[in-house]
Amino acid sequence: TIFIITLLILLSVESEARTKGKTQGYSGKISASLSADCGFINDLSGMISTSHGYRFNNGLWIGGGLGIFLPFDETPSFPFFTELKYSGVSGKVSPYISCRIGLCLWEFAEDFYSYISPEIGIDISNWSIFMSYNDIEIMKFVNIGFSWSF
Repeated sequence: TIFIITLLILLSVESEARTKGKTQGYSGKISASLSADCGFINDLSGMISTSHGYRFNNGLWIGGGLGIFLPFDETPSFPFFTELKYSGVSGKVSPYISCRIGLCLWEFAEDFYSYISPEIGIDISNWSIFMSYNDIEIMKFVNIGFSWSF
């Protein structure tokens, strides 16, 4: 439901919003998030990541990044991903949709697993609040977090 509402908002404001978009060019972000149910002993985990890419004037951002997935009382893992983000609304407050696709290096190079993470959120100036669904082949969980763009 939240995804559909966000998508409708993005599609409702089209050409005028795109002309008022953020500056085209390089952009990076640092994200931190928590999950309360990831399938481990304590069922609590955190993730810190950074993404760097190129922002187009039409609301599209394409980049890549890496992160560290930190399940409490477990061994950390390292996702490497490409990321695509779209916001059809510009201004100080704007909803967006995003998706990360890549690989996750599990428990210090024991295994590689596929990684996909669709995300919905709201940009508030240079900050974002988001919710993401993470699918790392051997487990699935939801994160809630924030990020800072520069």
